Amino acid sequence: MIVMCSECGSDVSSSADFCPNCGAQPSYFIKKPKQKISTPTQKKKSKLQNDVNNLFSSLGCFIALIIFAFVIKFIAELFGWSF
Repeated sequence: MIVMCSECGSDVSSSADFCPNCGAQPSYFIKKPKQKISTPTQKKKSKLQNDVNNLFSSLGCFIALIIFAFVIKFIAELFGWSF
């Protein structure tokens, strides 16, 4: 088990005869508190925010499709192609 030296704060094996960092005796070793593993939390968006984001996403795709159609039409006219 790993413990902590109360003198210098280093991690030390519970079976060690002294702290390898500062030389403190085992009587100065204390149990380390269990640390919670923290994971980054993602902020939850409200339903309205998600709906607005989806709307803008859909609108952007629609505008890109219209622009693409005009570009294809322009290129077709430029080369004299007809559909």
